[in-house]
This record gives sequence, structure tokens and C-alpha cells, in this order.
Amino acid sequence: MYSLDKILKKEKNLKLKIKKIIEHTSKKPLLIESSINHTFGYNVLVRNQKTEIIEFNQDSIFSINVYYNQKKGSSSSSNLSYLSMKNTFKSAYNIAKNSYVDKYNQLPEKNLLITNPKNLSLLYTNDTTISQAINLVMNTEKISLDYDKRIINSEGANFFYAINIIVIGNSLGLLSSYCSSLYSLSNGIISKNSDGMQRDYSYSINRNFKKLKSPNWIGTNSAKYAIRRLSPKKFKTTSLPIILSSKISKSLFFHLAESISGINIYNKSSFLLTALNRKILPNWFSILEDPNILGGLGSKPFDSEGVKTKKRFIVEKGILKTWILNSYSSNRLNLENTGNSGGIHNWIIINNDKSYSFKNLLKIMNTGLLITELLGNGIDLITGNYSRGAVGFYVKNGKIQFPVDGITISGNLKKIFNNIESMSTDINTNSKIQCGSLLIKKMHISGI
Repeated sequence: MYSLDKILKKEKNLKLKIKKIIEHTSKKPLLIESSINHTFGYNVLVRNQKTEIIEFNQDSIFSINVYYNQKKGSSSSSNLSYLSMKNTFKSAYNIAKNSYVDKYNQLPEKNLLITNPKNLSLLYTNDTTISQAINLVMNTEKISLDYDKRIINSEGANFFYAINIIVIGNSLGLLSSYCSSLYSLSNGIISKNSDGMQRDYSYSINRNFKKLKSPNWIGTNSAKYAIRRLSPKKFKTTSLPIILSSKISKSLFFHLAESISGINIYNKSSFLLTALNRKILPNWFSILEDPNILGGLGSKPFDSEGVKTKKRFIVEKGILKTWILNSYSSNRLNLENTGNSGGIHNWIIINNDKSYSFKNLLKIMNTGLLITELLGNGIDLITGNYSRGAVGFYVKNGKIQFPVDGITISGNLKKIFNNIESMSTDINTNSKIQCGSLLIKKMHISGI
């Protein structure tokens, strides 16, 4: 792997490149915003105890936006030589000169830009060698394969490691950077009995290699998950309460994030177009965005425009408090930039005393479906209509009875959000949206 000294030396070198291109353009009648995204690492895949992939990667992207007389031009290149960067600037400048006038094309306000980035503990180096990484995934997969005679095949065990260096600068004096790391260990497994085959998986993601779940945890759970899905039954069309397991419940809030993004609001293409400062979730439900969590998967000191990120409520006691905005969308909507260029940061679901253990959540539901996997993407953000294939388990008297597949769950996101009754404490930490399992009052289930 890569030493801390090597990473920091690379970061310093990339900052000098951005500084140089800003100086090159400083005497021209324009403003620029330029960035370098440099990523390096490797990926190891083992399948049925044989190494299938050892893949090293190193990618750099230089991007530049030129603002000229309320026009904007953008260009990018993977070549970081000074000559290439100057040519990339020329391309963006020519595009800007020939583009249409749009008064909303502006750099972020200077007072919003980062000046002294916090150390958010996003970078963790590790001296694991390739051979050690291979042994790690071999052990993970072997634990699954040896778990039960009904485990008959593997989709592969995978270890992924990457270091990312972000540098950004602009004509307003911004020049900043940060480094981050990402590690993941995953395993997919196949089970079989007389009724057929099933698959499932388990995984762990963290900034810190030492905080990944163990091979035993991942291997054992992926095998358990695959076995419990054997002999699924078909289900008749009906309406029932459902629980979205913590493995998938975050998907609801990715739909929410997309629905309140600035581009969908100013284009009037969201079912939540008139929902700002109105109730969209139960009174006990809040969503806090906190970009400054140490080691968080969604933590950033600044967004992709260099705007300082800050903690704020997205939803507070059921009330939608803000849109998700960058410079352009905030200008279009005449609102303050929220520092979300590039997307959302860490979303923490706050339950305000409406949380239970997963076991108790099943008891509260009593009878319904536990959904553990969603298929397809039948979401209409304009109407809020929601329809997805699903896999899960039938629950009766608070206990899991049998697996179910071949069903579709459907409804409208407005109603689904308001029908969330409670959340369990089994928080999924493998995502920047951290959420437990969700009990939803009732959804339509299409089966046989």
C-alpha cells in the first residue's frame, strides 16, 4: 500500500499544479474554478478459492470551469502535464465564449469558500500486502463455503482499497485539498436445496482498514443469508405492513435526496416541489446532515465547488427544512448555497424515542413482510409513484415464517414517508445514510 509521506507529497504536488494554472489565467478577463481528483489503489477478487482478479488502478482527472461574461465552459483531461492543463483551459475558454448567456453561471460567494479545512480523520494508511489481501478474501470465502453443505458455490469474495486526493482552487483565492481512504471487504455466496438455488451477500465498508468487519463475520453472515432464502414461497396480492431491513432502508432517503435536489426543484420535476417547510415525515422523525463526522463515509470539509460544509437539519420533527443546493441551483432559486455540490454528506436518521430492537420491531408489526432486497428502479420522481421488485420473509405473530420472492411492493413516496411508524436500532454503517430497519404502516404487495 502507499505510505503517508508519499500520499502527502502527492497532495502537495497537485496543489502546485492547480496554483500554477490559476496564475496562468489570472490576467485574463474571466474567472476559473479548477480541480484535480487523483485516485489510486487496488482490487482483489477470489472465487471458489482461486484468485481471479488483482487489479491496480491510478487515475487522475483535471477539470476546469471557465466563467466569461455570464457564460460557462467546462473541459477535463487525464493528462496532468502543464501543457495539457493549459490546453484544457483553452478548450473550456473557447466553449465559454461560444456558449449562451446565463446569469446564474457564477462562482460561489467568496465568504462561503473553505479557508482552513478541518482534519476529519478521513485518511488511514495500512501496510497490508497483496498476498495478505488475497489471504483475507480467501479466508472470508472459505468460512462461507465450509459453513453448511447447502452452500454450493461462490459469487466471489472481494477486497477493495483506494486513496483519493481532492484539490480545488479558483480565481477568488481558493486553494484547498484533502485526502481520504476507503476499504471494503465483501462476499457473495450461493446456496441450494431441492427447491432450487438462492444467493445473498455480506459486506463491510470503512475509512479505516482496522474497523472493517472480520472475515468470520462477513463469511458467516453471507452464508446464513443465502441459506435462509432457500425454498421461497409465492405470495398472493394484498396490502400489508412491511419492514425494510437496515440493509436496504437507506434507499428511501436516497430517493428523498434526489427529490429535493436543486436541479429537480428549479426544473419543477419533483413531487416535493411545494414541500419546503411542510410536513413530509412523522413528527418523531428527523434527518441531520453532518459532513464533519470523524471518519464518516460522507464526510467532507468542503464540497466539489470548495464551499465549506456544515451541519444542518434536512428534516426536523417531520418538517422539510431545506433543498439540496449548489451554486447554480441556489442562484436559480434565490436561496443560500447549502454546500452540496457533488451530492449529500452524512445523513443521520434521528428517531426521537421511536426506536426498538429489530426483534421488537417484528413484534410491533406482528403480521407483514420483512423486505431484505429490492430489485429494479421503478421510481417516478415527478409523481412520487414507487414500484420495485422485492425479496423477503413473511412474518406472523412477530416471528419470521418463510422466505418470499417474486413480489412487487408499490405505493407513493409521499404516503410511504408519512407511514413510517418506527425504526430499529440495527443501524447500517456501510453508507453515508445511516438508518435502521423501518416499519411502514402498509404497502401494496403484488404477487400471484
